[in-house]
Amino acid sequence: MGDWHGPGTLFARWHSISRIYMLVAFLMVAFCPLALISRRPSESVLVLLIASRIFYLIGKHFSNSARLAMIGAIGEDDVAAVLQGLPPNWKVERNIAIESGGDIDFLVTAPDQTIYLLDAKAHTGTVSFDGVRLVRRVGERNVPFEKDFLSKVKQQAVQIRAERKLPFVHTMVVFTRAKVETQPQVIPLVRVVALKDLLPCLLTAQKDHRPKIIVRPHLRLVAARMLPSSQNTLSQSAQLKHLAKEAGIVPLDRSYSIRLHDCWNCKNRIFVLDWPSHKKWDRRMPPDPVPNTIQLRHSQVTGAEHWANTCFLCGQVQGDSYIFANDSPYRWYSSQKQLLKTSG
Repeated sequence: MGDWHGPGTLFARWHSISRIYMLVAFLMVAFCPLALISRRPSESVLVLLIASRIFYLIGKHFSNSARLAMIGAIGEDDVAAVLQGLPPNWKVERNIAIESGGDIDFLVTAPDQTIYLLDAKAHTGTVSFDGVRLVRRVGERNVPFEKDFLSKVKQQAVQIRAERKLPFVHTMVVFTRAKVETQPQVIPLVRVVALKDLLPCLLTAQKDHRPKIIVRPHLRLVAARMLPSSQNTLSQSAQLKHLAKEAGIVPLDRSYSIRLHDCWNCKNRIFVLDWPSHKKWDRRMPPDPVPNTIQLRHSQVTGAEHWANTCFLCGQVQGDSYIFANDSPYRWYSSQKQLLKTSG
């Protein structure tokens, strides 16, 4: 995995700084007897004692930071030891510096080039998800962590994608000492696992990704359930809406236009929807009732949440670029088309 400069380096640095501040604090106390022979002995001793206290508190702060860095380094070492159990055709990178500061703990690339970003956490206790953020059980209460780990790992995924021009990056938060009670499908875009489940999780996820190349020309739904003969005379849009209803994308109001699109992840033909006044990376609520595949999701492109099409088969966000490109066949509510409709 090569050399790295993560929590272990921070521990060594902060531990050295702590010892320097503690030494200075001790020397100031030791110089107090000499201050008694000065012109203002009481003031001199008081200044030395106050300065010694300040240096002691600074040294203690760095000492606590060094202790936490060492715990983090041990946690990363535990994750690295588990990742040694991956097959040799997997690639593991550790402590990758990013432009925004800090580093990514692990970047794991599977044989099929599926990429996983792993963020190691050495916290103890029982971890769960309250619907907004990760929390830790303290006594009878669930207390949020001091940082939003989910947002952090999503932002790191956005950054590394931009810096390396990578495809989609799957994110995981790995707790090395805590018990995890969160189900993977509950948290959008981030998988939270305990250390003991990391290796099975990666290998199982890899199996889930393998059947990407399915029959592309048709929806699996179309192959299993053809349109009834009474629907053959309907327009293409009406037929698509009928199929969308069969697929569970309901309710589908007249406000929505519907077309077919190839999902970038599972390669299936899926439904994509557009609606009047829809803007790129739109955070405004779509027309009611909102179809099931239009969801408020976090984008790794913008680093924020917006309403987007999702694949009804694999659940992945489809993004907005393919709808709002100038030559996109999916941009049905463009201003030019609206003008033509009005003038006609």
